[in-house]
Amino acid sequence: MNMSEIKWDRLTVQEWSEPCVSLAAEAQEVLGYSVLQDEQQEPDKGRSALEVVLAKAGIEVLNAEQVHTYQTDLLKQRTIEMLQEWLKNPTTTFIGPNWEKTLIAKYEQPIPEFVLNKAIQIKRLMPEVRIYIEHLSEHLSEHPDPFLVVTTPHAKYDVLDENLFYVEVWEEPKFEGRIR
Repeated sequence: MNMSEIKWDRLTVQEWSEPCVSLAAEAQEVLGYSVLQDEQQEPDKGRSALEVVLAKAGIEVLNAEQVHTYQTDLLKQRTIEMLQEWLKNPTTTFIGPNWEKTLIAKYEQPIPEFVLNKAIQIKRLMPEVRIYIEHLSEHLSEHPDPFLVVTTPHAKYDVLDENLFYVEVWEEPKFEGRIR
């Protein structure tokens, strides 16, 4: 799979029109039927706060399943390349690549402006969000196709993350993309 084949998903927020709000109230009052009114009071039930923030801001996310397929394909390709190079002179232990998440504040490679713009936008909307760059491991001389990842801290264990979304990707070594 190529990076350009990864699809963008638009998150949506449930919004109720005035006629539907009135109908729900009337159904409750006249019929004793409260399901519609209950749904309106919890329109985003089952969704994370981060997902709701991204949806309301109109921020699209990359399809996570396709990102994982892409990452697995790239990992296999890079591992084969590195192993073939290592086999020419196996004087040390072979260490293959892997995908790592680095907090954006600790990431030491250049990040394009359109990615920084999106990261700032999200952080301003939800200050508690954690922002990472997911990239191939540091021991590689280049970092192909990093991803901007946003998560929230786990409810019980602060060192863990939940609600992970891939919100941007760019090609290395040249930056390609635009402010969306």
